[in-house]
Amino acid sequence: MIDATDDPAAKFLINDTCLALGRPFVYAGVLGMTGQAMTVLPGRTACLRCLFEQPPEPGEIASCREAGIVGPVAAVIGEIEAAEALRWLGGSVPELAGKILTYDAALSGRMRTLEVSARAGCACGAARRAESAAALAAGHNQSSK
Repeated sequence: MIDATDDPAAKFLINDTCLALGRPFVYAGVLGMTGQAMTVLPGRTACLRCLFEQPPEPGEIASCREAGIVGPVAAVIGEIEAAEALRWLGGSVPELAGKILTYDAALSGRMRTLEVSARAGCACGAARRAESAAALAAGHNQSSK
């Protein structure tokens, strides 16, 4: 699934639906001269609700209509989303799984990628899976000594 919406509520609906179906998706957003993208692998990586528990209230953030979108910024983010989807379809782990990429065209096209941790207690279950894997690894390390 590729999120190409400009409505925060729709983004959360995509997140929740893909988690329920166990389907990976690429989240993205563009506003003005900035954009961001992140690939969610249900149960394995942080989801949108790990970052933002609830969608913003109406009027809490500027809408695309109010702030505008610069077409080339949307094109860059769209290409990143397509590349992530093609990696998954090709059998590879997407580069942005567990990471968020931010793009700022106003700063000479600066891109940054940051690791994103799953939030404890999030319904996506990625944090529980990571804790279980860590506990299993710790137990294995203790028994091999």
